[in-house]
Amino acid sequence: MIGIFIIGIIFLIIGFYCIINGKLPIIKTYHGVKNIMLYSRINGIAISLCGILMILNYAFNFESYMLVMGLMIIVILTLIAEIISKSI
Repeated sequence: MIGIFIIGIIFLIIGFYCIINGKLPIIKTYHGVKNIMLYSRINGIAISLCGILMILNYAFNFESYMLVMGLMIIVILTLIAEIISKSI
């Protein structure tokens, strides 16, 4: 269980890095992305939310299906936000 907590902290750090700098740390080229800064910030928020969800899972011991459903909801909302903002 401590591993999920550590991964959640790492996700929070990466997410905040993406939000502040406006670029993803591993990707060098963006193919098909119109607004790189907006795209990176939307994904940074999604990564941060995943980290928060993992930390909450460590604190409250959710069932495994609740964790998966939470992650799926974050992914769907991120995709909707990217389509609405036309960043892809």
